Amino acid sequence: MKPSTSFTEFQDTIIQKLGLQGMKRVKLFYRISISVLRDDVKYDSFVIGSDEDLKVLFHYRRQFREVRTPKLLAKFVDVVSSSGGSNRIPLPSAT
Repeated sequence: MKPSTSFTEFQDTIIQKLGLQGMKRVKLFYRISISVLRDDVKYDSFVIGSDEDLKVLFHYRRQFREVRTPKLLAKFVDVVSSSGGSNRIPLPSAT
């Protein structure tokens, strides 16, 4: 991922690579260490919801190179159709 990648492009790339277009949306988070005391590491999680949030992630990475790479987390949410139901992949019925 390049620093010039937009939030929407990033989301779309994830959905396309997984073949989930029209079925799922992706919510993105990243987790970074905020303190290290001996063997105890404390983390904080941040939502990525805009281009600005991605810029903050890249800025953090450039500023604190000694800290390990932040962990990117994704949560997939069903896309709701205009009829109010979810567009889910139909499961085969049990016989």
